[in-house]
Order: sequence, then structure tokens, then C-alpha cells
Amino acid sequence: MRWPVAPESSPNIPARTIVSSPRRIRTVGRNTLLVVGRDTVTASGPRRAQPYRVSVALPGPVRYSVSTRPATCRLLWQAGMLPSVIARFHQRRSPAKGVHISARGSNWVFLTVCTGDRARWLARADVQRSLHDIWARTATTWLVCDFLLMPDPVHLFCAPGVPEITIECWMTFWKGRLTRTLPGIGKFQRGGFHHRLRTGESYFQKWQYVRENPVRAGLVERPEDWPYQGRVHEII
Repeated sequence: MRWPVAPESSPNIPARTIVSSPRRIRTVGRNTLLVVGRDTVTASGPRRAQPYRVSVALPGPVRYSVSTRPATCRLLWQAGMLPSVIARFHQRRSPAKGVHISARGSNWVFLTVCTGDRARWLARADVQRSLHDIWARTATTWLVCDFLLMPDPVHLFCAPGVPEITIECWMTFWKGRLTRTLPGIGKFQRGGFHHRLRTGESYFQKWQYVRENPVRAGLVERPEDWPYQGRVHEII
């Protein structure tokens, strides 16, 4: 893309300076940011302001809505930092809504769901049995493969069974089923943190890392000693 021009001068014309002042950055589409601002031209005559609009295409979907204050834009631009700030807009700072289902490549999703206030009630045999049954029999629009219950979060790998059903709707369903099956056990945080495994990412390496969590937490000495883990659907 082409950014507005920095200060310039020429021996054939009166000395002039073009000061570029971005006023706002905002999302305008699934993978596009819009930078709106103005170039102020100063020369021997009166000042002239020329507005501009620059579209910035990102390599993937914008993860969250953006609207930057004018004063912040100007400071970042003068410091030469605005392009790097725009690059950071593509990074995820909060759980993204939905999962992009690809017709090609991996659709494995690594999902972490935490308890409300990080209460430590998940690592129980009755919770493990109930979740396994729910994921196996009723909550099947997304299919759970390997899972592990820590005292406060649950980690699992899943894949879409019915792509039209979002992962958020599926999470809400099985959370509600669990609280009805085991009344009074506790609450989950809203939503969850999910990450679709990209090309080259190893399911088995990530699963091995997850299995080490109880060891890192000092709960057991070996991953295989942790009882609150298992597999629901054989879809590897």
C-alpha cells in the first residue's frame, strides 16, 4: 500500500512541507482497515488541507473492532509507529467469535473453557463422566476428541460436526446440560478461548503439552497418572 507523503521540497518551487495527520483508524470489512486523515501543505501561501482515505488490506480477518482517537493517531504517525500498530490490530487480544471452517486443511480446534472466578471444581469424577456422556450423546454438533480437566479450566480438541452451528452455541449448550445434570457444581465463564490448528501445527505435540499441565502444576508426577482426561470420539 502507499502511505501519504512525508516532508518534501524542490529547488524549482517554493519550499513546502506536507504534514500527514491521520485522524481515525477503523475496521470497514472482514479484513480491511481504513485510515482517514489529511495532508496539510504549508508553503509561502496559505495553508491547504487535503483529506485522504487509505485502505489497508490485512492477510486475514480483523480480530476485533478498531476505532483510534485522532490525537493518538497523530502521535503514532509522527513517531513512525502507525504501520506497526495497524499490524497489531490483526492479532487476537480477546476471544474471537466463531471459527473459520476451511474446505481444505485442518479444522481441528483447541479449546479452553474456564470456570467462573476460576473456582476449582472441574477435576472430579462425576464431572468427567457427565461431560463425556454429554459430548458423546447430545452435544455432537462439534465432536470432542481428547480432553483434560484441570481443577479450574477444561482443555479439549474438537472438530465441527455440523458446520452451521457455531462453536459459541455449542459451548453454551453443553455448559447448560452439565449444570442441569449436576446442580450446584459451579458456573463457567462466558465463552471460551479457541484456536484453530494451522497447517504445520501438530495435534499430537499440542496434546502432549496439555497432558503435561497437571505435572507442571505439581498435581501428579507423570501425565498418565492424572485421572481426569480421556477421549470421546475416535476421529484422529
